[in-house]
Parts: sequence; structure tokens; C-alpha cells
Amino acid sequence: VNMDRLCPDSVETAQSLADAEAFVVRTRERNGQRHPPLVEPVVTPRFLPTCTEPLLAGLGALAEKYDLPTQTHISETVDELDFSASLFPGRTDAEVLRDCGLLRSRTLLAHCVHLARGEADLIRAAGAAIAHCPMSNFFFAKQALPVKRLVRDFGVAVALATDVAGGYSPSMLHAMRTAVLASKTLQFKRDRRSVFDDDLRGDDLDEDALRDAHDLTHLDALHLATAAGAAALGLADVLGTFDPGKAFDAVVLAADPTIKPFGPLGTAEAPDDLLNKIICLGDDRNVARVYVAGA
Repeated sequence: VNMDRLCPDSVETAQSLADAEAFVVRTRERNGQRHPPLVEPVVTPRFLPTCTEPLLAGLGALAEKYDLPTQTHISETVDELDFSASLFPGRTDAEVLRDCGLLRSRTLLAHCVHLARGEADLIRAAGAAIAHCPMSNFFFAKQALPVKRLVRDFGVAVALATDVAGGYSPSMLHAMRTAVLASKTLQFKRDRRSVFDDDLRGDDLDEDALRDAHDLTHLDALHLATAAGAAALGLADVLGTFDPGKAFDAVVLAADPTIKPFGPLGTAEAPDDLLNKIICLGDDRNVARVYVAGA
């Protein structure tokens, strides 16, 4: 993670870039010729308010030199947007990243819930992707990401993430559940006669239209956590599905112990129903086995 301003300790731009490159070289040497690499270095400017433009441009050059994935977060909170605009006047977050060579294929942008006009088009044109962090957004962004609109209307790639410490669970099963929940909040409305005076009130909001625009199913969330994640990382040719020839990175999920049998003959459900139950009720106890590259 790189930053060179508003840091707890003074960090020199040149030293930050040198340390990042040394880490890249060291990690690449340990991976050898493995494809896909088991561990891959990622260029990570913390976020725009903690990075000067020379640092961002240097990291963009580093990503280009070594063909590295990039991750950062943008457009998470209104306060952050205002602060970023004061540091980079006249440009949106996406424009700053573009100008510094950091908006490219294999760029993963967390949050993006407050994108300005034109930013989704820049992200799509660059071949970058958005990392949807629904639990973190509940706590910090005070808004939910309109995933279906971004994918369907803007053509932007979206995958699922946890934002590490941005919520109270690192579990992707939990992130799937929360993604579905977040999509429901985008459909909130109040009856026009409600005593609560807010912008959700009114009868001009069509429920079917809201559902069509925003609703995610648990199977949609599973896709975001698997195949869409591989695509966002630029690894769709080697990961994310069970197609022949891909690396066998997989998790075996069992119904026991959180899914109780229905009747004496076991869980009398269709496979899709059982999968929905595991996504809704599962946790680490349901993980029967984990495979990485087949082992």
C-alpha cells in the first residue's frame, strides 16, 4: 500500500516507489514460472487523498512496466469526494487515475457508489472493474452500489469484495448475503401518506421498475463472487468456473451443520434451493474442503 501525504509518519515519494518495486521483484521471483501465480503483487495507491500526483504517476509507470494489476478505492463517501476535489481540482477520481496511468485493464476500483457523470464510461473504456463492498458501504458510504445498472446499462464489470476491515466479516458468503440485501435498499419507498418526510416518499416510484433495475438474487451474488471476480482480475481464462483446462480453485460447501434436514429422508429441496440455503445460512462450518490449483 502506497501513500506519501497525510500519513502517520513522513514518507518520501521516491522511497515509496522504490519499496513498491522491490516488493514486486521479490514476489515475482518467488512465484517462478507458475501460471497463474499463486501470489501476485498488486499496485495499491491507498486512495487519492493520501497520494500526491507524482506518486500516482510513478505507480502507474510501475504497473505498466511489470504488467501488474492495480487496486484502490474511489467515490466512497461524499466527504472523500469533496476532499479529493480540493486536492485535484477540476478532475474526478477516475480522471486523476486515468491521467496517472492507473485506470487500465486489471484495475480494480472499490466502492464507486458516488460516481460522477462520465466516470462509469471511463472505467468501462479502460477495461477496469468495480469491487462491490456492500457491508463496508453500509458503514461508510451511506449508499448502495447499483450493480445491475452498472453492468446492464453502463457495461461496467462488477465483482464482489469485502473491503477487508470495512465491515465485520471477511466471509464471502456473508458478502453475498449483504449484496442481495444492499440491492433491496435501492428499492425502498414509502407510501405518500407516510408521516416520515424523506425522499423515499411518493407514489411515482414503480415497484416493478425498481425491482428490474436493482434486484439481485443469491445466484447473482454467487456469480459476482466467482466468475465475475476472476474476470475483474483479468483471470477469466484460468479461474472462476469449472471449465476444462482452468485451475481447480474451489470450495466444497456442505449443508451440514447449518442447514437442517427437511423430514426423515434428508433435505427435500431442488439443488438451487439447497444452494440458496447455504448462501443464506452458511459460514465457515459449511466449508468441507478448499482446493488451490487442484491441491
